[in-house]
Amino acid sequence: MRRMTMTIRWIGFLTVLMGWMNSVSAQTPPNCPPSYSAGYVITGDSVSFCLDGVNLTCNAYSTLHSTDSYSVANIPYNPYPWNGANQVLVNIDDAWSQVVTLPFAFCYFGQKYNQVQIGANGQLFFGNTQPVNTGGTNPWASNGLVAPTANNGMNNCIMAPYHDIDPGVFFAGSQVTWDIYGTYPCRYLVVSWDSIPMFQCNNILASQQIVLFESTYLIDINIKEKPICSTWNGGVAHEGIQNANGTVAFMVPGRNGTVWQATNDSYRFTPAGVQTVNYQYYWVDVTTGDTIGTGQNLNYFPTQSTQVTVQCYAVTDCDTIAAFFGDTINVIVTGNVIADFSSDIHLGCDDDTVH
Repeated sequence: MRRMTMTIRWIGFLTVLMGWMNSVSAQTPPNCPPSYSAGYVITGDSVSFCLDGVNLTCNAYSTLHSTDSYSVANIPYNPYPWNGANQVLVNIDDAWSQVVTLPFAFCYFGQKYNQVQIGANGQLFFGNTQPVNTGGTNPWASNGLVAPTANNGMNNCIMAPYHDIDPGVFFAGSQVTWDIYGTYPCRYLVVSWDSIPMFQCNNILASQQIVLFESTYLIDINIKEKPICSTWNGGVAHEGIQNANGTVAFMVPGRNGTVWQATNDSYRFTPAGVQTVNYQYYWVDVTTGDTIGTGQNLNYFPTQSTQVTVQCYAVTDCDTIAAFFGDTINVIVTGNVIADFSSDIHLGCDDDTVH
């Protein structure tokens, strides 16, 4: 049962902003263009002498790793805009937002998602199955929980951190927002809880942020201010990520159901599973635009000099990512031969000889 306490609520209006891109550019995301994706180098014989063809090989490389495991690292504090164009959970406590559909796919614990829901208590949920209402469906009671554990407030969630904050209490400048920045293949989602009162400690405010990066599947958590309300819920908070069934979690050290505070603090979660080793190759004649072969090797017989490149894709544990770096090689057709000769017959006594 939800705790009984008195709060002063401000009744406002939810403004729905339909544009994908914030008119104000944020900042350049890490690894953009995404060096974590893939690239390739074309090698081999690129000269077709006497139309004998060329033999080319594509050597792909990638630093993408599967998302069944993550590394957790402290990074310099450099948050993204705190005032996204799309406001949610206006005057609503302990609820999940409406579904947010992303313009890019995001891999999380081996599954691909393009929809998320935002939790009033500081979580980002992957999928669209959380109930949406104001009746207390986003759990607040996290005291005594240690991740991983099967819990509706933690399963398939980023916890940034997960603690009992109250967007239902009015405070000037307080808002929960989201926005999309950047361009393909370097777009990113920014979800911000800015100046949200702590439950029961309405005079102290929490500001926290989650950033999801396209192509690299990096996750950043930025904390401008994480205070402690020691008189409620044990003062605990959880910062980290957990899979869908509550069996695997990667948490910031010392921040797993413990009492802690932070200011101007950032952590990054980087996929760290098996490294990508599978690739798809599509060879293209740049001059004609035709696909001229598939696979790692190409034997090609152009009739005139041209250029050849490769459309290369790295196959991850849940998606296929285009390689954003690669070669284009000049194919040179040369050495055409025109055969010509004359003959001279020398008659002999037994055999004739042709010169």
